[in-house]
Amino acid sequence: MTVQSKNKFLFSRVFIISIIFKMIMVILLVLIMIKKFELTTEQIIIPIIFIYISFTTLETISLMKISNKKKLA
Repeated sequence: MTVQSKNKFLFSRVFIISIIFKMIMVILLVLIMIKKFELTTEQIIIPIIFIYISFTTLETISLMKISNKKKLA
């Protein structure tokens, strides 16, 4: 299997950037929810963890499908 991009590490960099972006978005969501709806940290932590894990699972499944398509091609 050969790398199709000139930059061998492009996929890894995009993946890491997406993880950082996702974490920043979760932190911003938590701060907005706490300020706007006057929620306590205890009230918001379980839903945020559920959302984060759900998104991460879907992201991983998508990446696995992309990986399998590249191997078959």
